[in-house]
Amino acid sequence: CDGTSISPFLKILCEISSGSCSSVEDLQWSPVEKSVFASASADQTICIWDIRSKKKAALSVKAHEADVNVITWNRKVDYLLASGSDDGVISIWDLRTFSNKSTKPTPVATFKWHSAPITSIEWNPIEESVLAASGSDDQISIWDLSVEHDPEEISHKILRKGDIE
Repeated sequence: CDGTSISPFLKILCEISSGSCSSVEDLQWSPVEKSVFASASADQTICIWDIRSKKKAALSVKAHEADVNVITWNRKVDYLLASGSDDGVISIWDLRTFSNKSTKPTPVATFKWHSAPITSIEWNPIEESVLAASGSDDQISIWDLSVEHDPEEISHKILRKGDIE
């Protein structure tokens, strides 16, 4: 992007993406802030951008130990963002923790079910606690964050494609 003959908005996006160390894999606009969006990158980061500041991420965090492929902003709880990475990990982030510079944000929940990269992730548009994800392992997983783990439950092994009991 050389900035010639393109609209100012497109020029902003070109400057943002060329400033990254790796490719930007996904973008999601904030459900409540018209000038804010999130990006997921192959450099293992999630960044929050405000297009009014033009060149620098407002917030950035190393989110995974592998490339971050996909993100999704919860439309019902606007401070929750979910991400999925190349190592099959799904993380749920409380964006309110991104603002504290003295401590590194940690996910409020992490799920390691998939055995291959996460390729799609989406919050349920009606149930704020329900999230679906798919991966290159030919699996779809659905998570409900409102369900609490019961330590008295009998643990059952769930067999996946190719598993032997």
